[in-house]
Amino acid sequence: LDSGAQVNMPADSFESPLTLAACGGHVELAALLIERGANLEEVNDEGYTPLMEAAREGHEEMVALLLGQGANINAQTEETQETALTLACCGGFLEVADFLIKAGADIELGCSTPLMEAAQEGHLELVKYLLAAGANVHATTATGDTALTYACENGHTDVADVLLQADADLEHESEGGRTPLMKAARAGHVCTVQFLISKGANVNRTTANNDHTVLSLACAGGHLAVVELLLAHGADPTHRLKDGSTMLIEAAKGGHTSVVCYLLDYPNNLLSAPPPEST
Repeated sequence: LDSGAQVNMPADSFESPLTLAACGGHVELAALLIERGANLEEVNDEGYTPLMEAAREGHEEMVALLLGQGANINAQTEETQETALTLACCGGFLEVADFLIKAGADIELGCSTPLMEAAQEGHLELVKYLLAAGANVHATTATGDTALTYACENGHTDVADVLLQADADLEHESEGGRTPLMKAARAGHVCTVQFLISKGANVNRTTANNDHTVLSLACAGGHLAVVELLLAHGADPTHRLKDGSTMLIEAAKGGHTSVVCYLLDYPNNLLSAPPPEST
């Protein structure tokens, strides 16, 4: 710097010196750069400010320094509206999230809210903290997803339990009419599916236009354990999709031999064979 090095981002670079220092948690270096005029709000090629990078990496002391120097706590990236808080929550950094919220970070800002980010990644204690801090459990993304949707889609049963205790909607429909149970079934998370059924989730709900069911999604994904569980809890194996496809066809299209064999052997299989007459 004393020899004339640029304190801010060179024209041929994707990162400023301050951003790199923030990402690495080098507090003394960051303080020096700020003292020499480093831009607190300069963004890198990902659209992240130094504060966002510090939060994303869980550097609480760096976050404190940058905020103390006047960094914008609610700055957002252009495309996804990520913030320092959403990034901290995605990484599971409870202490950093706590620091940001107490410093005035908006708990509902972002295409995916901080609660959604924490739920998606399975950060149970952080989810509990955010709910206690007043996070909206019913907030939705542009595609209608909620924190519960994300938790179920990623198999975080313990998080789903906490969200339901906080009054999350068990039958909420995201884009296309998919419920949390459908998301869990399509992804093959048998423990989450079992949990949601135990909470009363409807195993025979259909997506928009009476198309897919929970069972058809499990068949399409080739998740035999989920298929078995759903059938054991009354899922309808005879449902036909809009295009006339059956559970058997959905499994066959994906080459899921084990599911196909199971469906063929199932007492009430897709061939709709009448039950044997009593003698």
